[in-house]
Amino acid sequence: MNNRQKRRAEIARFRRAGMLVTWLMDANDPSLHEVPPLLVRAAHIWYEDLPAAPRHCICCLLLIWDRREVGALLLSKPPNAIGASINAVCNRCWADQTLDEIEYAATEVLRAVVPNGHFEPLSS
Repeated sequence: MNNRQKRRAEIARFRRAGMLVTWLMDANDPSLHEVPPLLVRAAHIWYEDLPAAPRHCICCLLLIWDRREVGALLLSKPPNAIGASINAVCNRCWADQTLDEIEYAATEVLRAVVPNGHFEPLSS
């Protein structure tokens, strides 16, 4: 299966779930290891793929080539899923943009997978 087919299959799996559980975390946050193990593994793989597979910042679309350029990670997965999605916010946007601006960019990225989706607060 080529990368395009793999990505389409991945998106189709996320869409079937109808909802995503998400985390927006500082890349240096020690609690990153407290998210579900699936997401920790996915984040490590995402980092390992840099610089061979550079990624875009979800805010400014700047290419991210190195782990040091990542300010935050947007982690998402359907409930009870075996797959996860990792997106990044570059250091500059993480430092300079407001949380509202970053959340707007995150919402736009996630809406590609779950159309008309919205954020809901976590229940305690």
